[in-house]
Amino acid sequence: MDYSNQLRRMNEHNREFWGRENPLLSTRISDNALCEITMMMLSDEQARLPVYYQNSVSELARKAEQFQKIALTHRAKKAGRKKKTDSLQCLIEAIICRRPHVTASELKEMLTRDRYPNVITDIEGCCIYFQTKKGTEKSAKISGLKDRLFRAKRAQMSREPV
Repeated sequence: MDYSNQLRRMNEHNREFWGRENPLLSTRISDNALCEITMMMLSDEQARLPVYYQNSVSELARKAEQFQKIALTHRAKKAGRKKKTDSLQCLIEAIICRRPHVTASELKEMLTRDRYPNVITDIEGCCIYFQTKKGTEKSAKISGLKDRLFRAKRAQMSREPV
């Protein structure tokens, strides 16, 4: 039985496959993160599998690229849900920049409609009503000012050079 024709087709198929895969491998390995993940996967396979069952570096780089895409997708989803600071918090942060040692009671006295008419719309009972960046009205409890002040001071301290 003559297998030379069958072997020739297999070799041609292999040449086409590796002709497509080799440029992809060099692109994947040029990315430092993908290279590190690939090498980690490779050392893991070398430690626990016989050579016959180990994946090629090209296959490991392809899997590493898939893992990276999944991780980036999830990170992007988390970033989209991150809470943004509202206009009242921005106002408190601006006050902190001018008076870093302001207390919660002093802040409560400073936040008036007369002083900040473009942000604060009304102070009623236990709530402060303010305009959001989108133009809608929102409320915040006055008892929560101490927490807002703490967050603003913490943010300010993290921005200051040491």
